[in-house]
Amino acid sequence: MEKDPTTMQISPVPTGTENSGPVERFRSFSLSFLYIAAVMLTLLAIQHLAPDLSRWDSARTLISLAIALAVVGGSCVAWRAIYKLTTTYHFAVAVIVLTIVATVLGTWIIQDGDPKEYVNIYGEGATKAFQLLFLHDIFHSLWFNSLLVFMCVSLLLVLVKRKFYKHATQFGFLFSHVGIVVILVGALVGSIGGEKGFIALHEGRSAKSMVLRETGQPK
Repeated sequence: MEKDPTTMQISPVPTGTENSGPVERFRSFSLSFLYIAAVMLTLLAIQHLAPDLSRWDSARTLISLAIALAVVGGSCVAWRAIYKLTTTYHFAVAVIVLTIVATVLGTWIIQDGDPKEYVNIYGEGATKAFQLLFLHDIFHSLWFNSLLVFMCVSLLLVLVKRKFYKHATQFGFLFSHVGIVVILVGALVGSIGGEKGFIALHEGRSAKSMVLRETGQPK
């Protein structure tokens, strides 16, 4: 008996997420958070070591270099698993959640203030915790900048995975993702190499220098 072609159903194209159950999703989220947390803790340790890049023979520099090489080497060995992980929406959600939490903390906690001010407002115990986790200067910490890097890498890898260059309909997807990457790169540049200062502007006059916030010196 022949089937009526008008009643035949076409199965949807699989996207790779339809058959993932709660256990698989929980596993993917857990791995994403663990991998991001491991990198953040590594960068936190390196920042505490404060290596002197002008002295490559110093103990702190050598330890920091060894830690960095171990992370890079491990990532190269497991690059297939990392690529698979970083191109999932679970990884993107994990990065976004951690970035939002860090941004909220950076808004709530006074940034780059005087240590005595922290003790008076938050107490001595909280102040030590802030200094240990660099919560007193979140937006200049290596672990926060690693979240921005992760977000850029995730967006770029998703573009590669989607093979946008093979389909004209993907250019809207391309421009939206590249736009976000440009914003994140700008935030990274400002965080790493930017300076904060004040400019006194008077009506009818121009200013060619500013007073640096950290030193109080004109520049």
